[in-house]
Amino acid sequence: MSILRKMMMALALVLGVMVAGLGQQAHARSACNDLSSKSACEAREDCVYVGSYTRKDGVKVDAYCRAKGGKGTKAKSRKSSSSKSRARKEKKEKTSRAKDKMKKAKEEKGRKAKTEKKAKAEKKAKKTRSKKSKSKSKSRSKSGSKKDKKSKK
Repeated sequence: MSILRKMMMALALVLGVMVAGLGQQAHARSACNDLSSKSACEAREDCVYVGSYTRKDGVKVDAYCRAKGGKGTKAKSRKSSSSKSRARKEKKEKTSRAKDKMKKAKEEKGRKAKTEKKAKAEKKAKKTRSKKSKSKSKSRSKSGSKKDKKSKK
């Protein structure tokens, strides 16, 4: 009994897929596609006649009649374009924030480097001053001891 049940479910699934496929094909074709003459196409307000042309790849396309874009199509495209523009705007803002963040980090790094460089220079200058003062005090003590020797003689 379970095999029979499985077969029935498989058959129902296949039939459902076939019906859905046929429904989409019927929905996709409009009444304009069935019109064969230019005058018949132009007589209808919901159709537009497209003359024959040659594509960039050299293939010749015969003239045909197609449906004009309706309100449903425009509403969908308007909605999708607004969501696209919103997404574009959000992406721009996100990249802008990221750039600002990187710029701030770079500036902070520059400030830090400048401060470190300044501190290093001050430390070096201080070291140089202390060396000079030590050498001066040594020379003073030497010269003072020479004077003492001269005064003793």
